[in-house]
Amino acid sequence: MSDIAPRKFKAPQVPDLPNEVIFVIFSMCDPLTTQVAISTSRYWKEKLSSYEFVSTISEKLIPLGCSIYAHFGFVGTNMATSDWVMKMDPLPGEQSEFLLPFLVINRGWYRIVGIDNGVFCVRYSSFGISSHLLVWNPTTYSSRVIPDPPRHYCKDCSYLYSFAHFPNSVNYVVVHIFKQTPDSPCWKLAMYSSLLRNWVVNMECPPFVRRLDPCFASLNGVLYWLHWNMEDTDSNPPYIICFCLTSRSFRQISLPTRMRARCHSLLIKDNKLCVIANDHTMQAYRSTFWQADGIHD
Repeated sequence: MSDIAPRKFKAPQVPDLPNEVIFVIFSMCDPLTTQVAISTSRYWKEKLSSYEFVSTISEKLIPLGCSIYAHFGFVGTNMATSDWVMKMDPLPGEQSEFLLPFLVINRGWYRIVGIDNGVFCVRYSSFGISSHLLVWNPTTYSSRVIPDPPRHYCKDCSYLYSFAHFPNSVNYVVVHIFKQTPDSPCWKLAMYSSLLRNWVVNMECPPFVRRLDPCFASLNGVLYWLHWNMEDTDSNPPYIICFCLTSRSFRQISLPTRMRARCHSLLIKDNKLCVIANDHTMQAYRSTFWQADGIHD
């Protein structure tokens, strides 16, 4: 028998593995397994919720294509509404009804605020009385209910909601722009941050922030809205209003003269903000496409 004591061999622990190896392992798992691992400890929550891991997963999912979600609805009898969401896969052309994780009955309603990085933000009211904001990831089935801002504005005042992520982060914000009174000359902004889990910003918007189109676009931590005007577009040309989430500042972007039309819409293409202007006459229908590097018809 040898007098030399056996050496203890310490097997490598999973947390000692490089991030690249951990990300490859979890990228092969289904979303539910990843979500269970996130809930086990603070270490795994930080590791598997990082932007680096989300980027690794996104690179694997991009070749698989994307899905289009369309919200349909109409006003029914007795002041009740009927709403449903359809999921459409562009490549195979398949369509299916998409169920949201809350119950709406009687006079209840819901509106999709926005979808960013595959995460839904929905404003809903189950009974048509009080409303809530729901941020929901349909892949991991994780959700968070956010209290709607206090109704410190009147019933007939204008307001809108927007939803976006901070750049290079899994943290998001919900932006709420509103008027306190119908005759108020300025708008106000409130912002909810998932990092602090509270409405952390309440500021007054600059004078050029007015008559915003509720449809928005987001890119690299910046929100964009179109300013619309029912008056003559020659004397009051449309423009884009942008809000930076990190600096919490507004900026105004002028549109080229050729982009003056009856109808505009925003979209993100090739990681650039683009505008489509639609106009028509009795003889023809014309669409103009504009992005940072020029105008294309």
